[in-house]
Amino acid sequence: MLWRSLIECARSNLGCGWRRREGSIAIIFAVTLGVMLLVVGGAVDFGRWLSARNAVRSAVDKAVIAGARTLQIEGRNALAAVDVAQRYYDRNLRVISGLEGRITFRVIRKDTALIAEGKVFIDTPLLALAGIRKLPVLILSEANAPEAFLAEGAKSETDIEVALMLDTSGSMLGGRLENLKQAVNDLIDIVVWDDQSSHASRVALVPFADAIRIDDPALVSLVVRPSPSRFRFTDIDGNTRIWRRDPACATDRVGAAAYLDDAPEGPDQFNAYYSADGTCDPKYGAIVPLTNDKTRLRSKLDMLSAGGETAGHLGIAWTWNLLSPRWAGVLPADGRPAPYSLLEQRTDSGAPLLRKIAVLMSDSEFNLEYCDGVDDAVINCDAPNGNSIANSQHLCANMKAAGITIFSVGFDISEAGATASALQRCASSPSTYYLAQDTGALRQAYRDIALRISQIHVTQGP
Repeated sequence: MLWRSLIECARSNLGCGWRRREGSIAIIFAVTLGVMLLVVGGAVDFGRWLSARNAVRSAVDKAVIAGARTLQIEGRNALAAVDVAQRYYDRNLRVISGLEGRITFRVIRKDTALIAEGKVFIDTPLLALAGIRKLPVLILSEANAPEAFLAEGAKSETDIEVALMLDTSGSMLGGRLENLKQAVNDLIDIVVWDDQSSHASRVALVPFADAIRIDDPALVSLVVRPSPSRFRFTDIDGNTRIWRRDPACATDRVGAAAYLDDAPEGPDQFNAYYSADGTCDPKYGAIVPLTNDKTRLRSKLDMLSAGGETAGHLGIAWTWNLLSPRWAGVLPADGRPAPYSLLEQRTDSGAPLLRKIAVLMSDSEFNLEYCDGVDDAVINCDAPNGNSIANSQHLCANMKAAGITIFSVGFDISEAGATASALQRCASSPSTYYLAQDTGALRQAYRDIALRISQIHVTQGP
């Protein structure tokens, strides 16, 4: 032992004839020095241990969260989740020297959770002089391991309703629309849970361009004002025209409910749509009320086509309609939104019982308004609700006041343009506005929104 060596050293220096008092002082000095060295060395090694413990625990917690996120993004791909967690953990501990042992990761609970297991020690070169060669940094087993799990079904405390406004105007033709479909599919995979036994997560689709298409005749009869199949009007040049109605399309409504989510009854019903050829865009693909049927959502996405102009305020209005409990009387039973009152109610842990979320997306300037269901650039009439941008701002303000969280995505639009400004003001906060300048950024924006909507819970280890 160190202190014995120091005593022997002191004796040898004093010789065989050393006096009792001097010998006692030397012994005390040697012992004191040894203890001091052990205390200082122990403090240094303890400091290294404490720093390593904090770093390892942090790396483990972050790694299980990263792995659980991968379970969401990669469709319950256990191998990918474990690989991400392991690489994340290893990368974050490269700078710490003297570690021994290993932490590994495993997917459990039918591919809905990920845990960390293993043992990690740190060497103690100074305490080794006292026979302590290493200290345990973290020892994890299934009984005490940190676990990150997807907060869905029975594990969720919150119901989620998400309505997606999708710009399908002519500027989205080709690869742009296909990339939007992929981005929305990513979000659906993450947000719509497989387990809907205890809590629901539902998504609604609102494609828009010239107007809003509704493929359910019964719903059309409830929400669109009864209108003739042909409409005679005077255009801006003084000519008489006769346009035809598309019986599956709706435009806006006027009066007191123009910027509200009131039920579509009597004077609060929506105007029909008229055009020269009697069809509106989107010609293929219609609104889909809230549903947890992933197959149905994907099928409706696949049908979408691009064409026409951009009546952005219509997309915003109908996104709100499909989230509004005031529409419960006209929407199909499985697509009826839950009451607003649940937004304010909390679980024992403080989580809301319900979250309503709108995701507004456009790639072009809002450039289309209506007068009596006819493009106001053609008819000799001014749009009663004003221009599309101003209309959208009223709708977004009222939607947020109702408790709905709004994410907005501008796709390849001018940062200084009117639509970018409108979408930014519509967003619930600066952090919920995305300006995606290419298809890669668009897909990443939807993934980010999906991850922010969804929840992952972490149970802490020791």
